[in-house]
Amino acid sequence: MATITLKNVPDELAETLKRSARTEHRSATQQALVELEQAVAVDDLDDIELLRELDAFVKERKADGEWWLPEDIEKWIEEGRR
Repeated sequence: MATITLKNVPDELAETLKRSARTEHRSATQQALVELEQAVAVDDLDDIELLRELDAFVKERKADGEWWLPEDIEKWIEEGRR
């Protein structure tokens, strides 16, 4: 198995990981592996289904005359980051 060393982990992130590990009765390393696996897990079928749903959603909105401008989307993204 490979070994990865993480440097400059923000204190808040490290504490969140440790708290999650305690809650799940795991070591911080075990918890980091579980969360990393979940974050990078890709299921092609899920991606294909998601794209189909997105395509149907877009077509429906366009047919109803409800479509958003790029600046609207950017505004919502910025609001979500706050």
